[in-house]
Amino acid sequence: MSLEGELQRTGRLAVQTTVSGQFQLTDFDPETVPRAPECVGATHVLGALSVGAFKLKSGGSGHLGGKVSIAVVGSGGGSSQSDESLVREAGSPDRCGDADENHPHPECASPIQMFLQALPATVADRGPAGALKVKFLPVRPDEKWEVTVGDRSICTTPCEKWVDPAMPYALRYDPGFWKRTERVEVPDLRTHASEERVEVRVRPTREVEQLGGITATTFGGLGVVTGTVLTAVGCGGGGPLCTGGLVTLPAGLLVLVPGIWMIVDAGAEVRISPMEPQSPAGGAGL
Repeated sequence: MSLEGELQRTGRLAVQTTVSGQFQLTDFDPETVPRAPECVGATHVLGALSVGAFKLKSGGSGHLGGKVSIAVVGSGGGSSQSDESLVREAGSPDRCGDADENHPHPECASPIQMFLQALPATVADRGPAGALKVKFLPVRPDEKWEVTVGDRSICTTPCEKWVDPAMPYALRYDPGFWKRTERVEVPDLRTHASEERVEVRVRPTREVEQLGGITATTFGGLGVVTGTVLTAVGCGGGGPLCTGGLVTLPAGLLVLVPGIWMIVDAGAEVRISPMEPQSPAGGAGL
């Protein structure tokens, strides 16, 4: 961008490069990338660096025989020709052949080309020390649940966040005025801090099953109470009350127990599991 004015003035920029060698990164372990603030968010490491000499020229219209050239014609109604002039240069091409196996000549050691090596996703996407990467999965299709800390919303499902595992998190869904707001508490994430990346999957309360369980528990409970009273009163002196109690009590239990199970089973459930590993990206050259 700093050369924009020069390009507009002359209509052409060309670069001549002479490479004397290449520095290469060897025996690099991505897991050794420190968690220092200056490394947070890094996606690539410099795997190789070509060095040499270069000349940047503007203007002119000739071709650089045997050399790599980059020519850009400026916008406008036509193109103009001008004498070629030197804009920038670094190093001396004549000294590039004096490099040895380990070092370039000092006059032919300018950076020419970088080759970037992609860091694995698990390294490139690192959070602060002690943080936990959590992927909050959708609860139900077409429903946006808020992930909250107290009364503060931090994201909307589906989302991924680096979070402090010591904080209490919940998922909340507010469908509007006519329906009940749903809220599901996330279990203590500190028990998963060693895993570094986890998925949170929520199964909300199943209201139909819960309502059925409440109904069954209500009638089953009445049957148990009635049967207990009839049995206690009737079986002491004999008679039909005793028989009614012995029939009503087990019948009430047969309804009460499944009703209680339905209420428990219908409750919200949160499953926390390790996040699926991500494949590393490829390398790149610049």
